[in-house]
Amino acid sequence: MPIWTVLILSIMALGSGTAAAEAPTGPPVTSPLADTRWFLVDFQSMDDTQGRSENPRPLAYTMALGADGRATLKLDCNRARGPWAAQPAGDGATGNFTLGPLGVTRALCPDDTLGPKLARDAQFIRGYRLEDDRLHLSLMADGGIYTWAPLQYPSFDCERADSAATELICTDATLAALDRELTRLYARALKTPAMPQPARKTLIATQRGWIKGRDDCWKADDLRQCVLASMLMRIHELRTLGVPERAGTDDISTGPFLLDCDDAQINASVIFVTASQPYAYLQWNTEGIAMTATPVASGSRYAGRFLDTPVSLWTKGREAVVEHGNTPARTCRLNSQEH
Repeated sequence: MPIWTVLILSIMALGSGTAAAEAPTGPPVTSPLADTRWFLVDFQSMDDTQGRSENPRPLAYTMALGADGRATLKLDCNRARGPWAAQPAGDGATGNFTLGPLGVTRALCPDDTLGPKLARDAQFIRGYRLEDDRLHLSLMADGGIYTWAPLQYPSFDCERADSAATELICTDATLAALDRELTRLYARALKTPAMPQPARKTLIATQRGWIKGRDDCWKADDLRQCVLASMLMRIHELRTLGVPERAGTDDISTGPFLLDCDDAQINASVIFVTASQPYAYLQWNTEGIAMTATPVASGSRYAGRFLDTPVSLWTKGREAVVEHGNTPARTCRLNSQEH
């Protein structure tokens, strides 16, 4: 084993065996911040020469505020623990905040600049402000502000996120909701009693293939749009398997609905998903289109693009209108094939 590896492991053992293990904890807390998880967005210095330092790796710097008064932080390859406390002000959105003292492991993380700074600054945090789903922790004497955003709860452990796609899902509420729904549908399909063994093997293989395709979204120009479209597509596929159990009242997807259009014999179906906002996935012959809800006075309207051509779907009850570029609008009916 190389000497530098031995050195790093030794330092980690010393840190984790002393400071981190013996860090004190605080009393149980009733703050609205209790039992929440966050990832670091950026640090804003009040010194104009330093300015704003953005966190390029959100999951490398996270903070969990336990209801037992214990805070657990991930600082790149290090970990930190210690007490935290908050005293809300009358407005409910601001208040006093203290963090530490922290027990921190001492591994040598390559190219880590935010971790050591955050560990040093923790003792100087004095206040918090909740605004637009962000937690702003301010240092004493206008020393700067650490901004955090909520860490999400997808179907997998974010500690094991190993791709740009899974890291994004862990920081995006909409994608995390889609992931939970997709995983529910996949598990439901696997439990289908009448599914032949070859079909079950195919289902497992296609799921693995889909995961690989989703993770390849790092190559796309728009990572989030690629992941979103991929997840909507897979939800559509899983819902078209014909699983006999109907969806529960808390599920966020419905469909598939077959489109029976007056002026054309086409093979088209659509599913609808409501996460932070409504989405639809329209399967048109062999092509799929991810669509986002747009404001409309009556009914629902979803818009997307196929290649460079805009596509829209208007629905009101069981009636639907599909518009594709400059071609005449198609009037259709939604025939329920929901599972």
